[in-house]
Amino acid sequence: MLRSPVADALIKAMRGAAGLADFAPEDAEELVRYAVRRGLIGPDEGDRVLAEVQEGLRKKKPVAVKKAPAKKKKSHR
Repeated sequence: MLRSPVADALIKAMRGAAGLADFAPEDAEELVRYAVRRGLIGPDEGDRVLAEVQEGLRKKKPVAVKKAPAKKKKSHR
């Protein structure tokens, strides 16, 4: 399914927040650019948020990504 870069970044950010996937700084950049374009935040705030994200990712310890539990197969008797 094709979706916009912003929608893709939102999905990835939510999965990252839930520990289901890694968080990529590119996703934060896409979301901040969108917010600035739409006037939701100012450019200065966008720059501050991105700096905080970069700093947080530098300090972050690697965390194992959780995998979805395997589905049990139904036995046919």
